Amino acid sequence: MCAICGWINEKEDLSKNQDRFKEMLEEMSCRGKDHTGYHFEKHILLRT
Repeated sequence: MCAICGWINEKEDLSKNQDRFKEMLEEMSCRGKDHTGYHFEKHILLRT
C-alpha cells in the first residue's frame, strides 16, 4: 500500500525543509515500495 505526503505553506519558504520532509516520508516507508520522486517549490513539498 502506498502513502501520500505533502506540505504546503504559502507564508513560509519550505525549500529549506526538504531534509525534514524526507525524514517524514521515512516514517511511512513500512507501507511498501512505490515511486520515490519529489517535487519541491518555494511553498510546496510533495512526494510524486
